[in-house]
Amino acid sequence: MSQPLPRLRPTLDFMPSPSPDNPGLFVRDPYKFSDAMLIVPPMLVECLRSFDGAQTELDLRAVLVRLTGSLEVEQIARHLMETLSAAGFLETKPSSRCVMPSAGLSPSAPSGSPLTSVPLIPATPPNFAKPCRNT
Repeated sequence: MSQPLPRLRPTLDFMPSPSPDNPGLFVRDPYKFSDAMLIVPPMLVECLRSFDGAQTELDLRAVLVRLTGSLEVEQIARHLMETLSAAGFLETKPSSRCVMPSAGLSPSAPSGSPLTSVPLIPATPPNFAKPCRNT
């Protein structure tokens, strides 16, 4: 029997992507346990529900099969799990999150996958320091 996927950390911030060039769901850790910021493409947002501590990798793959219409989803599922884990966004053993990368997260889906055009990408923090001008 498959092990349940780890839960997404409940303290993460989720909001629409601030980048018009990279639509999706912007994910960050407001408490800075992780410096990573990701934009989850619209097609993969529904997959985040699988990271509830009860569903398994097989459940995640079933969601991906339904979303992509392809049976070849193992690499996509693995990429999503590894990217969320590397970002420190999953509840895992503390030793697995001791050092958080601030960059270098897998920038795209495996080549040849149906999701190559909608990668999980590290997000550039929005520049909120720019003054707004009324015209």
